[in-house]
Amino acid sequence: MIFNSPDRIAALTPNSPFGRRDDGRPDSPDDLLERLKLVTNDEAWGVLERRNDYHFQFEGGWPVHLHSDVTLTGRAVTAQYVPKRPDLNDVVQSIGESEGRSGGQNTWIIDQLEPGDVLVVDLFGKIEDGTFIGDNLGTAIAARAGTGLVVDGGIRDYERVRQLEDFNVFCRGVHPSAILIGDVIIGTVENGTRRRFVQTPIVNRWTTAKPAYRLTLADGTPIVASGDRVYIGGTFTQLGRSPGPYSGS
Repeated sequence: MIFNSPDRIAALTPNSPFGRRDDGRPDSPDDLLERLKLVTNDEAWGVLERRNDYHFQFEGGWPVHLHSDVTLTGRAVTAQYVPKRPDLNDVVQSIGESEGRSGGQNTWIIDQLEPGDVLVVDLFGKIEDGTFIGDNLGTAIAARAGTGLVVDGGIRDYERVRQLEDFNVFCRGVHPSAILIGDVIIGTVENGTRRRFVQTPIVNRWTTAKPAYRLTLADGTPIVASGDRVYIGGTFTQLGRSPGPYSGS
């Protein structure tokens, strides 16, 4: 079920000395979040455990940690998922639709993110067919929150997600699980002189293979070229169009 009313969230965090955001979460000051970047895990744990009796709020041993040189702090936005059960899923889906939500249920929580939020997801450790984000949804999180993601589950599109600058990710693993028909991806469309995010449902899927040539220029730049696309040092160029990064999820 969906438990995200502001009143319920406020009732679960009555000891917060700060004001409230519109969704009910404590409005932790930005300067406090910045100062926390200077605090080590051990220093933070000492305050939580020894002074405030929190003994079970640390989770270590993350096999995948992207951009470990970037300290991740922010206002937590939490989501918990359970293995899919058709009858329960139908109820949750209908509640979401009645609230005007669209797309896959993993996008619902992403749509709520604000600058400075950190998305924390309990996906019960699932990696294969449990990839919470790929490069498109990772880009959406980075654009909305500007922080990162903690997910007890998997991600896909590892290389593209890794290329998101300062996007700190803790997850259990990486798997190329394919998007299924009926799922929704986040893409972009032209909007005047800029582009904007849009949700697009997957109506079909297929694999295309074409012959290509791998070349190396005199300066060492690698090139993979086919009949209609050229891959140059991390950028796809479609012949007849302006160069730019193109990637699918």
